[in-house]
Amino acid sequence: MLARSLATRVCAVLFGLAVVPLVVGCNGGESDPDHGYVKLQFRRVLSEDASPYQNTTQADIQLVYDTCIREFYASNPNWLQDGVDGAGAFMEFADPDSKSYLCRQNDPSRGEVDCDVAMIDQRADTGRLRVVYDINEPDMEEKVLFFGPIPCEKLTGCRPIVSLSGGSAVGRSGQAQNWHYETVQNPNAVGCEPGAPIVVNAASDGS
Repeated sequence: MLARSLATRVCAVLFGLAVVPLVVGCNGGESDPDHGYVKLQFRRVLSEDASPYQNTTQADIQLVYDTCIREFYASNPNWLQDGVDGAGAFMEFADPDSKSYLCRQNDPSRGEVDCDVAMIDQRADTGRLRVVYDINEPDMEEKVLFFGPIPCEKLTGCRPIVSLSGGSAVGRSGQAQNWHYETVQNPNAVGCEPGAPIVVNAASDGS
């Protein structure tokens, strides 16, 4: 009883100091997160002799929500980016000091793109989520970006799928667009699940 009381007091202090990440519970273990991400891997189309991703300074990705996610947000506007609950969730994925920061996730089987999140923009009226990344390395070919936040099934009550089909993926070098996605493998991905990444096959827009 004394140990439980002490643990409760310690937990209360930690929350008061705002040092406990959202995904960590005070019951001694990690709780399931409300939001997660999907992954995108970047390759070239067969017609490209060299990587079209060289010298990319910014990647601009838009994925499309499926019916599950659209209906969830329509019924729960508090979880939208500008909602009472959603504002904090979206901020976590854009905050470099957060464990959920998109540019600080790890893929044990693939290299990750060295990046910073420049913008996350939810477009609920068109059922899209847009993430813009500043790219900090000379060539992102074969590497992955983490895209989110995507509400997990524990919130939606259904499988939360996002898709590149109907969406967009382009890269810029400075102010000029230098690549665009031409074909895609595995265009759909389920948020918060460890499935295969959406594979973006890009073509160069440069000279």
